[in-house]
Amino acid sequence: MPRILAELFPWLVALHVLDGLAWVRGEQWLLVSSWGRRMRLREAGLRLAGLGPAAEAVSTGRTPIALTDAGVYRPPRGSRLDAAEAELVPWAALGRLEVEQATVRAGGRRLAVAPTPAVAHATARLVRELCPLAPAARRAHLARAAEDAADVQAVGAVRERHLALARPLRVLAAALFGLLFVALPLALFAPAPWRPRLDLVLAAVAVTYAATVAASVLTLRRCGRTAGAIAGTLAPLVLFPPAAIHALTLVGRDLYAPFHPLAVAAALLDRPAFAALARREYHRMAGARARATGTPLADWWTSEETIWRAVVAAVGLAPDDVLAPPPRADAAAATYCPACAAEYRDGFALCGDCGVPLEAFETG
Repeated sequence: MPRILAELFPWLVALHVLDGLAWVRGEQWLLVSSWGRRMRLREAGLRLAGLGPAAEAVSTGRTPIALTDAGVYRPPRGSRLDAAEAELVPWAALGRLEVEQATVRAGGRRLAVAPTPAVAHATARLVRELCPLAPAARRAHLARAAEDAADVQAVGAVRERHLALARPLRVLAAALFGLLFVALPLALFAPAPWRPRLDLVLAAVAVTYAATVAASVLTLRRCGRTAGAIAGTLAPLVLFPPAAIHALTLVGRDLYAPFHPLAVAAALLDRPAFAALARREYHRMAGARARATGTPLADWWTSEETIWRAVVAAVGLAPDDVLAPPPRADAAAATYCPACAAEYRDGFALCGDCGVPLEAFETG
């Protein structure tokens, strides 16, 4: 038994490292806190969400579709909704809505891929509610849904409840981390005087794991989750027990699905980080609205800008301050990117990272 565990231990470490990684899609944001500190933003790509028991990751994003009076706009395959080739699917042509993991299908066709399965289910539920409504009722329903999704105070309340209920999970996760990556290797590899009894270590691991599962179920029930939702949320913990080290992330991963990602970011990020994100998002929306001029999709982007202004105001920021020109750091810089504030010398027209037209610094 000890020999088998010694051979498997490196695989346990490797799997734990893999469990700390996350693939972030282009329409998804990952908010991470490595040591229980402030959240930081991680965007598209392979990102480290955290390895330690204090690490937490909140994935947020919206299904890349636009719900308009005319129907549902979906992005081209492999692209984002702000692409000029977005396709309109009329309400009457949607057909039966189904969700497979994070994919929303309408009439057997893929409508879009959501950032998470929970977001996919929330999107499908909203579309089902809208389909049978008359245009005026549909507009009113959309307005109410947008207002609820952009409620920063509601996100903050969920966050406070999540952290308050999940305090025991931090203790249990820390205990499990210590048992698996301190006590277990000592029991397997340490010299005899320093070697704890392996059977006692394994018994402690089993008890701590069971307590973590029980605490996770209790936390999710107190957060109002149904039995089916709890089973889906905790499936990784059952399939890979060491994932219990990240129980705080598992418990909270679906709690923020009903909200607009900008509202989630506003509640979880500090003000400077959120202001930088809001600045980029504004210019992305403005460019998408310009490309959609003359279509119902342009109106949808206008409604997204309205949400943007409401969220920015909810955290005490003035839109003009968020969008103000940045202070010039390089005296030789002639232009700057209004989205990311990168500075450029003469000879450049577009930001290499954002693709946004550059603006000139004021002279004098």
